[in-house]
Amino acid sequence: MRLVLRPGSRRRKLLHRAAVLCATTLIGVACASNSTINEMRSEAALRDATTTAPQAEPDGSEAPQDGHEAARPPVTAPDPDPTPLPIDRDYRIGTLDNGLTYLLRSNDSPGSNLEIRLLVNAGSAQQADGSDGSAHFLEHMLFNGTEKYPGNELTAQLQRLGIEFGPEVNAYTSLDETVYILSAETADDGAVEAAFDVLAQWASAATLEPSAVEAEKGVVRDELRQRLESVDGIIANEFNKVYVAGTPYEGHLVIGEADKVEATTPDLLRSFYDDWYRPDNMAVVVVGDLPLDELEAKVTEYFSDLEARTDTPTPREAITVEISAQPQAHVVTHPDNSLDNLSLDYPIPAWDTGTVGGSRLVLAERAIAIMLTNRLNDAYQRGDLILEEPPFFGEFEVSRELRYFGTNLKAADLAVGLEDYMSYLLAAAGGFSEDDMERMRDTMIANFNQQLAGLNTTQDSQYANLLSRYWLGGADIDKAQTRIARQRTAVESFTAAELTNHWRWLLSISGPIVIAVGADESTLPTTDDLLDALANLMPAESGGGAGQIDELMTAPARAEPTDTTQRSTDHGEVTTWTFDNGVTVSHRHSRVVDNAFSLRAASAGGWSTFPQNHPGANAAIPGVAIDAVFSGGVGPHDALTLDRFLSTKTVGLVSFIDQSEEGFSAESATRDAEVLFQLLHLYITEPRVDVVAFRTAIDIAEQNLAVSQTHVDRRAITTLLDLIYDGDPSQHQAATQQQLDSLTEQTALEIYKARLGKVDDLAVAIVGDIERSTVADLAARYLGSLPVGEEDTWVDLGHELPTGQKTASVELGEGAADGGMFVFHARPTELTAETRVTANLLQGVINNRIIERIREELGASYGGSATISFRREPEPNIRSFISISGDPTRLDEIRSVLMEELEAITTRGVTADQFEQAHNIIRSDWNFFNNSGLANADLAAIRFPDEDRLTFDNRQDLLSAATRADVRALADHLYGTGYWLEVSKVLG
Repeated sequence: MRLVLRPGSRRRKLLHRAAVLCATTLIGVACASNSTINEMRSEAALRDATTTAPQAEPDGSEAPQDGHEAARPPVTAPDPDPTPLPIDRDYRIGTLDNGLTYLLRSNDSPGSNLEIRLLVNAGSAQQADGSDGSAHFLEHMLFNGTEKYPGNELTAQLQRLGIEFGPEVNAYTSLDETVYILSAETADDGAVEAAFDVLAQWASAATLEPSAVEAEKGVVRDELRQRLESVDGIIANEFNKVYVAGTPYEGHLVIGEADKVEATTPDLLRSFYDDWYRPDNMAVVVVGDLPLDELEAKVTEYFSDLEARTDTPTPREAITVEISAQPQAHVVTHPDNSLDNLSLDYPIPAWDTGTVGGSRLVLAERAIAIMLTNRLNDAYQRGDLILEEPPFFGEFEVSRELRYFGTNLKAADLAVGLEDYMSYLLAAAGGFSEDDMERMRDTMIANFNQQLAGLNTTQDSQYANLLSRYWLGGADIDKAQTRIARQRTAVESFTAAELTNHWRWLLSISGPIVIAVGADESTLPTTDDLLDALANLMPAESGGGAGQIDELMTAPARAEPTDTTQRSTDHGEVTTWTFDNGVTVSHRHSRVVDNAFSLRAASAGGWSTFPQNHPGANAAIPGVAIDAVFSGGVGPHDALTLDRFLSTKTVGLVSFIDQSEEGFSAESATRDAEVLFQLLHLYITEPRVDVVAFRTAIDIAEQNLAVSQTHVDRRAITTLLDLIYDGDPSQHQAATQQQLDSLTEQTALEIYKARLGKVDDLAVAIVGDIERSTVADLAARYLGSLPVGEEDTWVDLGHELPTGQKTASVELGEGAADGGMFVFHARPTELTAETRVTANLLQGVINNRIIERIREELGASYGGSATISFRREPEPNIRSFISISGDPTRLDEIRSVLMEELEAITTRGVTADQFEQAHNIIRSDWNFFNNSGLANADLAAIRFPDEDRLTFDNRQDLLSAATRADVRALADHLYGTGYWLEVSKVLG
């Protein structure tokens, strides 16, 4: 599975794979001349009259070949209908006498819960000094005390009620807004009242004590360090500069500049607070399991007395962004950048999605993006578009008023790759075909159908998100069934001519923004090269289409189970079937999400079963083999045909080969259950490695290798693995170039088939809104009929748990300051349900101590976390991984405080308050569950029936029985040995 990420804003377009976080320094910017702009715009609007090749008309037909191309209709700009969309009557929206807006909905999914938000219609764009970061700093300060809850009393009070606190958990600040988020259990005495009270205090009673402001500077400074002074963050900053240039957002930094953060005063924060945190500029969103009248009464009780704290409030001026038709080219480099790549973005209008016209236009642009992605992917799978990763084209937002179409691409020659990629975008200006339209409609209607099927289990947070968007910037909050029906009607009514015209219009008003990123300027195209590529585009010729799949496979004959058992649980009855081929399947009906279910499957073995010198006997290459299989077709179906078939299905299937086990994980709509079972059957019985898929897998693996060698966190993790496993390279997560060069298509397929192409002890757990009889039939046909393989299990590779004290460091990249440390402990242990509960409590206590001591008191870190986990092989053991960010000049202080806290827990135990806080947060978390969690629990029940397991049925009782002494004993066992493995990230 491939994931891409662009660091920075929460709503930022995706840039690289998760680990491919490049950093840059801007070294060249240029804009095209007016003549080039005109050429680009005319090229997008119409073809050269002397072109002799057949040209697609807007309706998808070919132009007449009589020596004269038929004249195209002129491009027309949209004229959106400004009529507001209706509002669902199940919402209650009102305004208090003081001007504060409230938006409410009663909802019983997940049940016994309330989601409460305070929305402030102000962000960094409203800062008087745009780069001082006062909006964001103020957000931090509201967690440092109010008049009723001074100092740490606020966080302690809510933690006692099971409301978790931590970095990025309860609030965020953007260019346009600041939002505070709490959730509370309605069954807990005082929790709902406390949540309302805290939000009201945040809205009106911040203390902003000078000493607290001074102490918080270190925390905010480290957040800035981690976000903008990391190798990742430098590129985010440069991209943001490009995106906001020439707009009212320019110069308005969310986190701020370092020197201004360090110069922040209470008066500065008070000024922003009094200006913008006033009733007429705020809203309260409440969704949850209480009647509307009661919710409205709570809002009135806690917020009606709020008053503006200034007689001359600053007006919230509308922000308007003009879209430029000028193409732009930028080149950015950083010596520690991992990969040469390009970002290609088109600015597009920010429509008002709360109106009839704006809603339709956004839908039209999604339709266009789907068709463009289909065309690009078809060309890639045919081998016509030579890139080093599969193409995509989608929309993203930088702010309310800054919206983009965009993509990223990597090619051996970036300028040529850009030209090839753009040629497919340009070809679409010649007209979308009826085949394009049919595929798009099928995809979007399948999505509408799945939305409709899951309406009854819409979660509190989903409704709260929708209401927040509505008040902050406009959103469609019509009754869901009506909204989906209206959108479906719109999609069915779209014509090829309408969408072609809109795409041509977007090309005519929007100049592409191209950013080349790399480690060295000499390996990248210049800005002139990029602009020349944009100015000399020719539309790509259309290639062959995809085949048609009526059904993936013919259903095999049923294999009747040899044994059927049933067990009752607090969360439904579990039925288990065992088949002759060694497959065991369980089913549990759940209505957590309507018309959807989860599947988890695993068997013992993994890559440890390969001989030591086998190409698959390591942590990296089996993943490459999986990519090679899953990036192509399966069985008799090629990738193009399979992609087209699956584009109308709601099915996601991934596989894994770990050291000691292999398996599959899937999510599916209930209506597509048979498709999922067919895919699982085919990926076991008829996997294949296609030429393009193998090239894709190798390209991705080479990118992963580059990242592992340059990205500081990846280098630190590799170094830590070397400390844990005594330098064994088989544990490294990235394949070496030598391994990749020696890997062939056949070898990749053999590695995959050796672990995933047979069954001997495969366990499969299915949980969700799917009937037992359906699962019984599908399991008998598609799983009970799987071929039997030779029985095997995992192999002990001879690694001992690390002991003693081992430390190492990795140097930060040039200009980077995102310091921190990773600390690891491991000890043998008995795997019991009680131990797992105690480990959860210990983890919670450590996380709270990191926040309180290292973040809040020391002020040297934005935050950190502890994760305590268990492994069953080669001997049962418990593992602790602690990650803490921090000022690289203060790592000794951070380490000292961490050691002090672990020693205190080990020798003196935890205090009653510390235990209660961790206990209540876990209790609150464990009141909720999902299909995937239940499926993992059922999978463990099949695979480890004799183990003393922690289950959804026993965990609350075991939590109630746990004691402070249990936590101290486990801490002593894990941390009291004096062992310490650490890798720190230090200045070079």
